[in-house]
Amino acid sequence: MHSSDRASDLIIIGGGIIGLATAFRACTAGLRVSVLDSAAAGSGATRVAAGMLSPALEAEDADPHLLAFARRSVADYPAFVAAVEAASGISCGLRREGGLWLGLDRDDQVLIERAHAIQQSRGLPTELLTSDQVRAIEPDVSARVTGGLIARDEMQVDPRRLARALATAIRARGGTIIEHAADIRVVTNGVRAERVTWNGGSLAAGMILIAAGCHTNDVLPEGCAGLPLRPIKGQTVRLRGPDVIRHIVSTPRVYLVPRDDGEIVVGATVEEQGFDGHPTVWAVHDLLAEARRAVPALDELAISELVVGFRPTLRDHLPAIGAYGPAGLLVATGHYRHGIMLAVATANALTALLTGDHDDQLAPFDPNRFGLRGHDRDHLEREHQDRARSPAA
Repeated sequence: MHSSDRASDLIIIGGGIIGLATAFRACTAGLRVSVLDSAAAGSGATRVAAGMLSPALEAEDADPHLLAFARRSVADYPAFVAAVEAASGISCGLRREGGLWLGLDRDDQVLIERAHAIQQSRGLPTELLTSDQVRAIEPDVSARVTGGLIARDEMQVDPRRLARALATAIRARGGTIIEHAADIRVVTNGVRAERVTWNGGSLAAGMILIAAGCHTNDVLPEGCAGLPLRPIKGQTVRLRGPDVIRHIVSTPRVYLVPRDDGEIVVGATVEEQGFDGHPTVWAVHDLLAEARRAVPALDELAISELVVGFRPTLRDHLPAIGAYGPAGLLVATGHYRHGIMLAVATANALTALLTGDHDDQLAPFDPNRFGLRGHDRDHLEREHQDRARSPAA
């Protein structure tokens, strides 16, 4: 049994990328940190994520505050990864070849040119390419390419390797990670969150952060209103074989992310299916058909894995980061499909709060912005309506 009356300054519930990144930053700042997860650290949405670090990819639809937050996060990523690798001795798979968007027909080309204009208006440095320039960069793309768009400063990280490195680094910095902790609960004294219990243990801490993704509401203490949070299912296909691309390659319908070890992540669906964890024939077929249309050389690769994950999504598609409910309790959830990209900025901002610094960048992501006071009928009706709507992919 793990038990202590004041063993930690901070308890983090959730061992995904948000929880682990925040734990590492907090340990580095000198806090005593414990991380709890009902499964293994780095599982859940983190295990499924492709790891693209691309604010430009989201420029057209993103809220301006979210875009600024993303750009800050990506700018800080190289130094963050260097610190994690130094503390853990594990490579996080950070790559900086850039991202290449392909047009495969006239309609695609119109979309690419429109995206470029929006990116330029928002100060994001991308360049339009001719079809010949695209093929010079990636010779194995389809001969039907009409043109392209490149973001030369786009990066990627391998979320699975990053999670392993973070877990090792946290332990090296004196932090504790408790995995497979069943029935996690936050205990309050009616005013302040004081303790976390689970089957087999109990810990007290000055601050408690819930970063449990789609399951954040399951861990909120009694009397604390649930956030309008829902899972968005995403299916990906992982291929393995000889290198056929070096850049992240995207079309309006699919993305392909190459890893150093010969893996390519092909994704991803966006589905309102609750917690249905089954991979489906239509998803695999559509993803591979679009991927092969962009890069025919994929035909020679092997299918190594089909993976399903659930993106934690709030009604306005912005994350909820900050104090929520009783004193001493914070949440960090609702990052939707941006969890890996926003992890560093989220960790930095939360650590600033925990160490007494004020950070205005979190104001747009205040968890209290939904005005919830309890588990009222209006909240439940709005949540039901949200489940019936599917956001654009």
